[in-house]
Amino acid sequence: MPNVHSQWIRHSVEGGWATDLGPTVDLAPAQDGTIPIPFLLQADNIDYIYPRGIRKIGGASQVNTAVIGSSSTTITGMYDFWRQGTTSTPTRRRVCHAGTGIYSDTDDRIFSSLATGLEDGAIPHYTTFDDFLIIGSSSTVDVPRSWDQTTFQNLAGSPPRFSFSVKHRNRQWAAGVHTLPSRLYYCANLDPEDWTGAGSGSIDIDVNDGDRITAIVSYKGELLVFKGPYKGSIHRITGSTPSDFARTNFINGLGAVWQNSVIPYGDDLLWQWSTGSVHSLKATSAYGDYNQYYLTYPISSWINVYLSKTRLKFVWAVDDVLNGRVLFGCSRATAQYNNIVLSYDYRFKDPPYGHGRWSLRTAYNAASLALFVESG
Repeated sequence: MPNVHSQWIRHSVEGGWATDLGPTVDLAPAQDGTIPIPFLLQADNIDYIYPRGIRKIGGASQVNTAVIGSSSTTITGMYDFWRQGTTSTPTRRRVCHAGTGIYSDTDDRIFSSLATGLEDGAIPHYTTFDDFLIIGSSSTVDVPRSWDQTTFQNLAGSPPRFSFSVKHRNRQWAAGVHTLPSRLYYCANLDPEDWTGAGSGSIDIDVNDGDRITAIVSYKGELLVFKGPYKGSIHRITGSTPSDFARTNFINGLGAVWQNSVIPYGDDLLWQWSTGSVHSLKATSAYGDYNQYYLTYPISSWINVYLSKTRLKFVWAVDDVLNGRVLFGCSRATAQYNNIVLSYDYRFKDPPYGHGRWSLRTAYNAASLALFVESG
C-alpha cells in the first residue's frame, strides 16, 4: 500500500566539485519546488549536463588495433598530425611516444615504428609548421626531430637541443635547452630548418634568476614565456620581426610547470603551476597572483593532499571543445604515471553561474592526453 505521506523531491546541481566550501550547507526549496545543491563534495567520473544536471562519463574506444610496443609499454605522448601538402586532400597520421620509440599509423589504426632508441620517460612535445611535424623532448640526449610523413630525421639547420617549440609570427620558437635554460630561440622567417642564418636569433629571459623557461605559447599576436618551477614569472615578447622583438615582464610569482600543461581555450589560456593550482590568463591579468581567483580555488585542499607535486612536469592538458571542458591528466601522490584526470567544465564560467565546474576522472589511467579529429 503506498505511503500517502511520501513526496518526490527534485534536486538540481547548481555548482561543481568544491571540497573547500563544505562540509554542510542549509538547503531550502526554490520557488518551483526543487532543492538546489550549491556544490558537490565528491564528483568522481561525472560530466555536468547544462545547465543543472550530472551524468556518468562515457566509455572509451580503442584507437590502435594492436598493442603498441609491449603490453607493459606506456604511451607518454600523442599527436594528431595533419599535412595539407599541395593537394586538395590533406593526409593524417596519428603519432605517439611509447617507451623508447615513436610510432605512427597511416590513418588506419595500425601503428608502426618511426624511431627507436629514445630516452625512456622523457616528455615529448609536438607542433606543426611548414608541413613538418616538429618533435621536441625533455631528454638531455635526444635531439629535435622532424617528419613530413615521408622522411623522419633529426631536425635540419643545427637547431638547439630544445624541449618544446611553437610557431609564432612566421617563425618557430623554441626553449627548454638544458645548458641554456633561460634562452629563447627563433628560426629564420618561414624556415624551421634554419636556426643560424639571417633572421634567426635568441632572447635571454632573466638569466640566472633561479628558474628556467618551462613553457611558451603564441597568444593574440604575442609570445608568452613562462618560467619556473620555483619563483615563477611570465613574460611577453612583442613585435613582428627581429628588429622590433622586445620583452616585457607580465607578472612575477607565478609560472607554468611545463609546456604540455598550457592550453588555449576560447579567448583565454589555462595552465598549471607548481602548487598544483590551475590559472587563467584573463583572471591573472585582472587580479594577479591572488588565491581566490585561481580556477582550482574550490578544490585547493584536495590538490594539496592528493595531487603529486613531484610529477606536475608530466601534466597533459587538452581542450575538449565540443563538450566545453579542459582536461588535465595528472598523478596522484606516489603514482608512476598520470592516473587521474581533472576536468574543468568552462560552459559555466560566465553569469549567471560565475565560475566553471570541476570533476575528477579516475576510471582511466591517462598517461597522456590528445585531441583527435575523426575524418569520417
